Amino acid sequence: MKKIFTLLLAALGLNTACSQNFENYDVKEFAELIADPEVLILDVRKADEFAEGHIKGAILIDQFQSDFVEQAQAKLPKEKTIAVYCRSGRRSANAADKLADVGYKCVNLKGGIIAWKEAGMPVITTEQDMNDLIVRIAEIEVHPQYLKEYLEAARNVGAESVKKEPGVICIFPNQMTEDENKIRIVEIYRNKETYEHHLKTEHFQTYKQGTLHMVRSLNLVDLSPLDKEAMPLIFTKIQ
Repeated sequence: MKKIFTLLLAALGLNTACSQNFENYDVKEFAELIADPEVLILDVRKADEFAEGHIKGAILIDQFQSDFVEQAQAKLPKEKTIAVYCRSGRRSANAADKLADVGYKCVNLKGGIIAWKEAGMPVITTEQDMNDLIVRIAEIEVHPQYLKEYLEAARNVGAESVKKEPGVICIFPNQMTEDENKIRIVEIYRNKETYEHHLKTEHFQTYKQGTLHMVRSLNLVDLSPLDKEAMPLIFTKIQ
C-alpha cells in the first residue's frame, strides 16, 4: 500500500520525505542563495507562465516536457548548485528530485513564485529580460603567423562559455571570407551582470591572456536588435 501511495504522489508531481534528496529553502534563504552568481536559477513552469513574470536570470525548462532531464543536462553544469522554483513549489520539488537523481545539487523554493511575490520580491517579464540583453560583434584582426592557434582558442572559449555559463547565450566566431586574418565574433549575453561574470571566468582569462600577442587589433561594436522578440525563435529553429 505504501509503495502504491508513493507512486501516486510521484505521478502527481509530489515527493515524499523519505525519498527527498534535495533541500527546501524559504524565500529569504532562497534569495540569499541566488545572490551568489555561481548558483543557477531554474524555472520549471510553462513558457507562458515564465513570460508573465520570473526571477531575474532564471533559465526556463518546462518540467512537464518528456525530455526535461536531457534538456537540463545539456544546459546546466553539474558542478553548479541549481536553485529550482515553479508556481507553488510542487513541480519544482518533482524537478529537483529528478535532477538530484542524475547528480545535481538542488534547492527548491518552498511556496514557489507565489510565496516569492507575497514576500515582495522582484520578478521580471520576458520583455524586460530582452531589454537587458547585451549584443555585440568583436572585430578582430590576427597576426597571420598565429592564425591557426588563435582560431582554435576562439572556438574553445566560445564553446566552453556557452556550455558552462547559462547567461552566455552566444559566442560565435566567424572568419571573413575576403580576409582570413579578420575574425568577427557574435556575442550575446543575458544581461550586464552575466557579461561581467563571464569576463572573470577562468576560461575567458585563459583565452585573453593566451591570445594577447596574437591579436593585431580589436574593436567591440555594441548593437541594438531591432526585433528582440524574434531571437528565441531564431535559436529554436537552429536546434
